[in-house]
Amino acid sequence: MKCKKKLIIAFPIIAIIVLMYSIKIWSSNGMVGLPKGVCLSQIASKDSTKIMKVYKCNSVLYGDAARVEIYNKETGTSRNILWSINSKNINVKWEDDKLVLINGNEMNVNSSYYVGVE
Repeated sequence: MKCKKKLIIAFPIIAIIVLMYSIKIWSSNGMVGLPKGVCLSQIASKDSTKIMKVYKCNSVLYGDAARVEIYNKETGTSRNILWSINSKNINVKWEDDKLVLINGNEMNVNSSYYVGVE
């Protein structure tokens, strides 16, 4: 009987820890698994080694959202740097080869990412 009570208490705690760890891994891996969406624009970096792609996404789970992806031509890899729910307008601009301005916020394309609701 005591063993069942311990399991009933321990299981939710373990489930919460696993869920929190999964969210941490998901967010630190560049937001893997987001909807693809419709590409609205593609803007090359000043040195033409990267392309910033802006997508509009619509899904039952998220509603309207925006996603910004950086494609590195040299390595052939992509990295999501922005996922914003309820975004109406996304204004993007390359500052230099590593920095972009998205809606007035400066982001490093190699290390920054943003997940939020507007």
